[in-house]
Amino acid sequence: MKILDKQMALTAVAGNEQLAQTLLQTLQEQLSTYREQIRDGLEKRDLDMLKAIVHKLSGALNYVGAPALKAICDELDCDDHRTDPINWLQKFPALQEQIDEVLNTPGYD
Repeated sequence: MKILDKQMALTAVAGNEQLAQTLLQTLQEQLSTYREQIRDGLEKRDLDMLKAIVHKLSGALNYVGAPALKAICDELDCDDHRTDPINWLQKFPALQEQIDEVLNTPGYD
């Protein structure tokens, strides 16, 4: 799965390439904050805080075209964090890895 998918982003923003680039840049500027919030939530084992962060990040990804990051966010957002919290928390390293991948990718190829 691609880290960034320009065609997916363009489809989401009705072909507006400038808007797609702006949304990607905005997301990349915010990802460090999301990463820090996730780290804080994991340290505190605050499941509700983590769920809220994942939900917000998932929404922010709707128009960007970051399929791997969106997939892990959607999985975490849909999973019930209270039913199996240990399994749910074990998915966060994959989320953090995908955040780093998007941060380290300069733009659409």
